[in-house]
Amino acid sequence: MKKRITISIDEELLRKLGPNKSRAIEEILRKVLMEKPEKAIVLAGGSGGERCLKEVDGKSILEWNLSLLKRYGVEKVLIALDKKGRRIKEKFGDGRMFGVSLSYVEEEKPLGTGGAIGNAKYFIDETCLVIYGDNYAEIDLEKFYQFHKKSGAMITIALKSLPEAKKYGNVLLEGNKVVKFVEKPKEVVSNIVSTGVFLIEPEVVERCRGSFEREVIPEFVEECKVYGYVFPGRWIEV
Repeated sequence: MKKRITISIDEELLRKLGPNKSRAIEEILRKVLMEKPEKAIVLAGGSGGERCLKEVDGKSILEWNLSLLKRYGVEKVLIALDKKGRRIKEKFGDGRMFGVSLSYVEEEKPLGTGGAIGNAKYFIDETCLVIYGDNYAEIDLEKFYQFHKKSGAMITIALKSLPEAKKYGNVLLEGNKVVKFVEKPKEVVSNIVSTGVFLIEPEVVERCRGSFEREVIPEFVEECKVYGYVFPGRWIEV
């Protein structure tokens, strides 16, 4: 719900706000006041690289993700690519057209999802959002971040409840704590699934290798350091 207010602003500043002043002020306040991650990494290597360019409702999955990050003021974004990532670099450049600052890291050989995160170690020096490039989740990043910080988790997974969960990472919860994580199980463990969106702490990166889902997450689950956040918004997986 939005509320109308009256404020006084210097004329010169007012001119700089452009034609849609209300929206400009709202975006500035959001950036300044919102609790949120400052950085995000999008994994767009392997098949995810092609999929993140797939269009849904007139925009590619990657554009949807960048729009979400911009909306919440997460402007430092690293895209992890493989050697086939030229199309992504050409289309998105430095990110200015999309309201974010984009940089890229390229893997010389396939590293897996965990290896790709580990390859970005230099970038992840604080709480960082990780997004699989072939997913788009309409999630409130401020609430997600607040939940992560309050729980004290090393990894927080954005979750959805689905009737057909077999082809996704199954998550068993006790309260909000993840007590079991099984990637694409033969037998369904839970109808709560991972959406490929995570918040991680820098300590996690030190142990990232191979598959993030099959190797890294279960390791932290054993240490009781993984929590799950079920969100109500739309989730698109291509």
